[in-house]
Amino acid sequence: LVQFASVEQQIYQNSNLEKLVGYQETNQISSMVDFIDKQVEVSGTKFPLEDSHAEFTYTMPSGAKSASIIIRDAGGLTVYEQAAELGVGQHTFEWDGRNRNGGTALDGAYSVLVTGLNHQGEILKVSQTVFGRITGIGIDNGETTLFMGDVEVPQTNVLSVKEAPKIIN
Repeated sequence: LVQFASVEQQIYQNSNLEKLVGYQETNQISSMVDFIDKQVEVSGTKFPLEDSHAEFTYTMPSGAKSASIIIRDAGGLTVYEQAAELGVGQHTFEWDGRNRNGGTALDGAYSVLVTGLNHQGEILKVSQTVFGRITGIGIDNGETTLFMGDVEVPQTNVLSVKEAPKIIN
């Protein structure tokens, strides 16, 4: 009888712990609401094209002989490509949404790949950050996730938060 009572207490405690975790997740979302409509900089390569505008940075290491910026749509197809700046340090790139044929790409999720080669033909490690306006917040497997349009970003990848710039078309 004592064992049954003990098991019953454990079930009750587990139920209460699950409720507490649920409340904590709700509180995390509530505390992040101020992020909505703010611009964030995150480490990563996926970014939103919003109102035919996107921005990202890349940091070129020393010794670059050649480098390329490649932008792909959500399906992995290359929509834009150009040479990247070779100077050492961080470079900002603003994309106006023009594709390689001169047309306008649709707003949505894209990814950027900045590749570089040194004088020996070896691939260089080029770090990248992307910018986007926060449109929502959620919890995924206990981790707070921010939404930049269709792009999901873990809160842990956020590097900076600031007022979203007003885009004038």
